Amino acid sequence: MLLLSAWSIDAMAQTIILNLEVGIKSGATALVTTAKLCPHRPLEDGCIHVAQGQSPTIRYILASAHCQDSDGRTKPWLLNGMQIAMIDEEWGTYPLPAPVATDFNANAATGWVDGVPTSATINISDQNSKKYTVFYRVRAICEGTKIYLDPRIDNDGF
Repeated sequence: MLLLSAWSIDAMAQTIILNLEVGIKSGATALVTTAKLCPHRPLEDGCIHVAQGQSPTIRYILASAHCQDSDGRTKPWLLNGMQIAMIDEEWGTYPLPAPVATDFNANAATGWVDGVPTSATINISDQNSKKYTVFYRVRAICEGTKIYLDPRIDNDGF
């Protein structure tokens, strides 16, 4: 696994770009990144800090990776969802507050962001309307297998 540049920021377009790879984490296949974008959480991979007054697009780009189907054919890993939660590891357990659901265009009951395509690149809008922290997980699939990256986003509000 080699991440040449785990992240970048396009200040003019207010786009935060996180490069992801399929890798091994705790002995299992997982989505991984070395991006550390939270100054107050310097060891937390994938954490994103959104400063006050910003409303960025967060772009996740998955490096080319493959799995094999039951016939041994190579199939691509693709990103296909993002889920938001207010409590770490409590996916879809509690409804999202209205401002959070609106900020991310997410279903308040499930936390899943609406309109995410199945693709190697997905763009998520963060309106950053209030100060709060959310936990998120980006999902990738390949031949029915699902893997996740699940850090947090610290919003400072608009």
